[in-house]
Amino acid sequence: MRTLTQYEVAWNMHQAGSTIEQITKVVSKHRATVYRWLKQINLAGIRKFLRRKETCKIRRPKAQTPETTIQKIVDIRNEFGWCGAKIRKELKENHGISLALN
Repeated sequence: MRTLTQYEVAWNMHQAGSTIEQITKVVSKHRATVYRWLKQINLAGIRKFLRRKETCKIRRPKAQTPETTIQKIVDIRNEFGWCGAKIRKELKENHGISLALN
């Protein structure tokens, strides 16, 4: 058995004919928030709405540059004294590594 989310409680109460004031007291959210939830659930359906809400909470980790690439950048900078754009071009042409300039 699983616990119902606030969205599911609000949706079930709405389907049962409860007023917005009753729903807001149960889920402890502002009435505008509840109206927004109900509108989105009406458009997409409860399952798709829940799936979307779940994926919004997951943060994607930032990409990290491998240590070997960083070492190549430092070596090229020390050897030639080049700027970032020239180092990027060198890595792309001779080493097959593509980087973004930050």
